[in-house]
Amino acid sequence: ACGGTHVRATGEIGAIALLRTEKMRRQTRVHFLCGGRVLEDYRQRRAVLGEIASLLDTHYENAPELVEKLQAQNRDLDRQLRGQQEELIAFRARALLESARQVGKVRLVAQAMRGLDPSALKVLASTLQAEPRTVALLCCESNGKGTAIFARAADVELNVGQLLRDVLSQFGGGGGGRPDFAQGGGMSAEALEAVLATAVQKTLEQI
Repeated sequence: ACGGTHVRATGEIGAIALLRTEKMRRQTRVHFLCGGRVLEDYRQRRAVLGEIASLLDTHYENAPELVEKLQAQNRDLDRQLRGQQEELIAFRARALLESARQVGKVRLVAQAMRGLDPSALKVLASTLQAEPRTVALLCCESNGKGTAIFARAADVELNVGQLLRDVLSQFGGGGGGRPDFAQGGGMSAEALEAVLATAVQKTLEQI
């Protein structure tokens, strides 16, 4: 622990601050500060705590409790937001099904979705996939790039994984997945309408 520095008396070390311990094989490694570094560490921590308290507009002693309250409020807001997103996706799924193109016994949904990110688009595709005799060809734009998700119900004969690879390769994108659900990207947002048109054409040739 002395690190090669020997003192004549322990008082020369000054203050010691234990930072943390960690297991190393069968031994324990101890991280600590001593001497003037303890005071410097205290000053830095006090400054950070003071800045946090200032941002929270409270005394530093109340900062931990206030942070816990803010975290709880944030979790509640996240739950509310997820609930609203689920309701919105369910509404959009119903609207898409009502306006779907009927191809024989199959409902074909092909749409570029505005205001949805890739994760929400995936939920929407899964919702449509659960509907019988349905094929969903969906895409969205995020950060200037396009995302495409193709899905089909279990009672539809169509390999959407192969379909997605064939289509996106024509537009500089790529991806893959299962025969019933596939996702890809890499193409420009401007190409989404052309991606959908190509996917629809190939789908009509196969169902």
